[in-house]
Order: sequence, then C-alpha cells, then structure tokens
Amino acid sequence: MLTQLRLIKRVTCTVSVWLVWGWVDIVQWVRKMTDGNKEGVVQILDPRLSTVPIHEVMHLFYVGMLCVEEQAVECPTMREAVQMLTELPKPPSCW
Repeated sequence: MLTQLRLIKRVTCTVSVWLVWGWVDIVQWVRKMTDGNKEGVVQILDPRLSTVPIHEVMHLFYVGMLCVEEQAVECPTMREAVQMLTELPKPPSCW
C-alpha cells in the first residue's frame, strides 16, 4: 500500500493535510476533495505539475485511487497496477 500512497503523494505532493478539525489522512482528503472522480484531480493537483498533460495526471490518479480502495478485493495487484500505469491512454484529440 505504501507504493500506492506514493502515487497519490506524487500528484498532491503531500502525505497528510491540515483541515479545520486536524490532520487528515491523504486518502480521506483526496476522496473528499475529488468525490473519487478522476476529473476532480485538478482540484488537488500540485501547481508544479502544471506542465504534465492532464490526461496523464488523471490516469495516475485513477490508478492510485484503485490501489487504495477500502475493500482489498477491489484493489489491483501490484502487477496489475504497473500494467495499468504502462498502458497510458492516448491524449484526447482536439478539434
């Protein structure tokens, strides 16, 4: 799970965040900020990653969130996660 958390940490550049009621686990915070929606990654994206194509960031986020599912049977194996990361979707075509 540590490697999977690193995927999320890579997108947000944080491990835990301070909210009004105290420190919150990064997975909880990410789920709250994005509603678990990969398009919501722009809400939490570290500004230093602004040059990375958004479709790549969304894919990384999607795989990271799969890896930290609450039910272990829903999580991909490390092999499956690596496979998903190597199969980066093509960027959306612009008209």
